[in-house]
Amino acid sequence: MSQMDREQILEKVKELANSICEQEEIQIYQKAERQIKHHRRIQELIVLIKKKQQELVNAKHLKKTNYIKQLENELDLLNNELHSIPLVSQYQQNQREINRYLQSIIKLLKEQISDQLLFDEDDLPNPELDQVFQLKL
Repeated sequence: MSQMDREQILEKVKELANSICEQEEIQIYQKAERQIKHHRRIQELIVLIKKKQQELVNAKHLKKTNYIKQLENELDLLNNELHSIPLVSQYQQNQREINRYLQSIIKLLKEQISDQLLFDEDDLPNPELDQVFQLKL
């Protein structure tokens, strides 16, 4: 593949990425993400959850069973409060939708590439050469 081909492919990838970022679902997700970053209580809860998770790891390492149970209960309460905020549940739903959308794009790209790479029987790779070069097909 020549350098020009690579540059053309990279340019097409950038165009595709820009097109994806312009989709309404992506815009909604990015807006929710910005809102979450500026939501004081959500950010406080995230910091507290991370702190409690770190404490839990340490407590498990030190095998402090009573403290482990206390931390797990505190984490449950913090997570419940976080997930009860409508903005958080909306954000998570958007995240799942975008993930499905991106996975479908990846699947389509793989299918298109696979279709293009199919060989005629006469063009099949030589197994002896593949073994020499340790290629796995």
